[in-house]
Amino acid sequence: MIIGKKPKSSRFPFRWFPLLLATSLIIASGVVAGEYDFTDDFDDGDMAGWTVIEMDNSLGNASITTLQTHSDGYAALAESNSGPMTTAVRKDNFEAAYGLYEAWFYVSGDAADARMYFQLEDQDNYYLVRAVPRNSDIPGLYYDCCQDGVITSLAAVPAYFDTDEWFKLTIIRYGNGNTKILIDDVLQIFRNDIVKLTPGAFCVGSRQLAYIDDIRFTGITPSAVMIPSLQYIVDAQAVVPLMDTVYLGNLDTYTVNDIDPTTIRFNNTVTPVSWSILPSHPDFDTEVMEIILSRREFILSFGLLFDSSMQVYTMDYTCPGKCAERMYGLVAMRGHLSGDANGDDKIDMVDIYYIADHLYKNGPAPIPVSAAGDFNRDSRLDLLDMLDLIYYLYGQS
Repeated sequence: MIIGKKPKSSRFPFRWFPLLLATSLIIASGVVAGEYDFTDDFDDGDMAGWTVIEMDNSLGNASITTLQTHSDGYAALAESNSGPMTTAVRKDNFEAAYGLYEAWFYVSGDAADARMYFQLEDQDNYYLVRAVPRNSDIPGLYYDCCQDGVITSLAAVPAYFDTDEWFKLTIIRYGNGNTKILIDDVLQIFRNDIVKLTPGAFCVGSRQLAYIDDIRFTGITPSAVMIPSLQYIVDAQAVVPLMDTVYLGNLDTYTVNDIDPTTIRFNNTVTPVSWSILPSHPDFDTEVMEIILSRREFILSFGLLFDSSMQVYTMDYTCPGKCAERMYGLVAMRGHLSGDANGDDKIDMVDIYYIADHLYKNGPAPIPVSAAGDFNRDSRLDLLDMLDLIYYLYGQS
């Protein structure tokens, strides 16, 4: 989960500060920053500030083009290798140990991939994220660490994106070693790794033809920790009420003692169950406010949700005589599965029978609402949902 507050002035409407999530499994999405440490959409028509470097014993080539652009119709950085040879383009005069990295990629070819190198010290020491489309040679999303020339695989998951279409690759690297990797704002990988936290360069790259646009980086200043990170919509129905905990600290111009806890509201309506001031917390340098809130109320404040999604939430509070803050955040929600008609949190042949029984034999409606059986999300529950489920389970997805 990420949380942030409005800056006093910004070219963007608001800035987001990170909300770290302390739990055994952390699933969250990106950071939006009011002012990035750097951003480049290449609209100036040149590669000023970027240098092609040798990586993987390859020295590729790159140029500016308007053949494919992400959103504005202007220039994009093109890496036009004719074969599977790595091109890496490094941001000049930049080093960081942690922060948010973001870029849009459009890749083509049977060996196409999208690459981000970060904390790159030299050819033998770096982190690498490789996004290989599912119609490329070795499809998947890979997170590797190279230390003293030895490459270690930290994580790998299947690919859910294709060549010849734009997708956004985001890496969020925290100072405690937590790393989140997202495709199109959906978390794919979380990993904690503290092998190397030293600052290093940032590169984008590819093995074959790639267009790269709207590259951004912003530093991260932790301000809060929330437990747990992943919110399951079914938790709202737990017999024993479940609680979320937020730890707030490391604030800019005031302290947690200045906050009036009776004014705290999540999503305008959810009030804390309790709060207290702690003298210390391992993730903070200051005193910390511990806020306990009902997970049921927090989840229900988003309404009915399906599948995995990122939801924007707000946290409001006041510091009498000093501030009235509205914090913005993104939280990962695991909603009802589309097509899970019988409400058992899985999709199988039983759901097809369940929908058929409901449609043609006056059987019970899908659980918890009819929309749960709407597998193709066309706002209708009909034969097409049954056919799409059959294709999904036994044919091509």
